[in-house]
Amino acid sequence: MAYLKIYGTNGSQAGPEGSNKPKLGTNTICYGIFNNKEVVFLDAVSGLIKASKELLELEPEKITIVLSHFHHDHIDGFLLAQMSYHTPYGTKPNIYGPPFIKEALKKRFAPLVSPCSIKSLINIESFNEIEENQELIIGDIFLRTFTGGYHPPSLDRKLKKDQRSRLLNNHGVLGWIVEVEGHRIAYATDMEFDYKKINDKVVPISKTERQRRINNYITAVYGSKILIADGQYTEDEYTTQGKYHGFGHSYPEQVIGLALEAKVGKIIISHHMPTRTDKEIDDLETKLRRKFSQIEINFAREGDIIQI
Repeated sequence: MAYLKIYGTNGSQAGPEGSNKPKLGTNTICYGIFNNKEVVFLDAVSGLIKASKELLELEPEKITIVLSHFHHDHIDGFLLAQMSYHTPYGTKPNIYGPPFIKEALKKRFAPLVSPCSIKSLINIESFNEIEENQELIIGDIFLRTFTGGYHPPSLDRKLKKDQRSRLLNNHGVLGWIVEVEGHRIAYATDMEFDYKKINDKVVPISKTERQRRINNYITAVYGSKILIADGQYTEDEYTTQGKYHGFGHSYPEQVIGLALEAKVGKIIISHHMPTRTDKEIDDLETKLRRKFSQIEINFAREGDIIQI
């Protein structure tokens, strides 16, 4: 039977074990979808380190890691995950991500900022670029990419001139649809719909463009059994205080509203603000369940296993 396991839920940065989130966990984003001897990981941060240890017992025949984008809080797990260097059962991970995946990882694991280079990750089978609206088949698991909201990329002058930069300039992030055993799981992290940054200046997204992005999002996730969505900020922090415009994240009320339009069965709010405590998130979850009783709402908790 296929299942989803949560290995990391924090956005931006991990925290010390058992600090302000002893219940929710403090590892950064990583989800695993398991089906027989196949596993697909969604993003690869500190949660991947814990997942890597578990795989010693499972001995999967196929390991695939798919990335939404290349910011540090979505890729840094490669450095310490055992599967990057050795898997005693012989399976080597294949990595898929947006254009410039090798360039991005080379810069992240470069001298001065990293103790080792990408060349040290000797157990990685391949690094593969993938664009929006493309498909992958991993054994009995089907994957498709999509775009919707906006997340600010950091492209140097050379990469901006490359024709592959279109995806990152327009969106900055990929969403992933995973289909297994006839059920659909949508992964849509780090997506903003109201503002974006252009040359470090925050500007509103036009009504027409905003609606187009929302329509793309709803179409992609429509009918999903589970939607994993970014809700890093509270509605007050984002809309009233306005202090996080252009950072590339959303708030729970917004993504729940989109999930309702898309007739999603269950929404998992993820990418938690690192400073948020267990109690603050528990209280917010209770409030939102009362407000949106027509959909199942859960805030991601590290270690949770959800049968698919």
